[in-house]
Amino acid sequence: MIIEKEKVLVVDDDQGIRDQLMWALKESYEILLAEDVASAVEMIREQRPAVLALDISLSPFGGDEEGFEVLRKTMELDPKTKVIMITGNETKQLALKAIQMGAYDYFTKPIALDEMKVIISRAVYIQKLE
Repeated sequence: MIIEKEKVLVVDDDQGIRDQLMWALKESYEILLAEDVASAVEMIREQRPAVLALDISLSPFGGDEEGFEVLRKTMELDPKTKVIMITGNETKQLALKAIQMGAYDYFTKPIALDEMKVIISRAVYIQKLE
């Protein structure tokens, strides 16, 4: 019997972060990668991931509107998707705003892989229950 892995979409403009999360999670989940709003929304529509690990700032210029746009679109397309915001310490208030908008949780950069694995595992579990 083949057990399908849950899909986790990593959305970050930083290739290093995408690679780090892919390598850390690929044993447990099917990892999808996106670097901008358009590719993220396309992946959400086509692949229906259980969980998103979403950077608040998808721009090298530090703007946070793109991350919030992906969050809004995700909640419109599938409100059961668990969105975990990735944030720098200086944008923790933005992560709390994202939770008010429907995000499930957040973790801060630099990413502590053990902590992040627990958060994603819990999000997948809750998503399955719903």
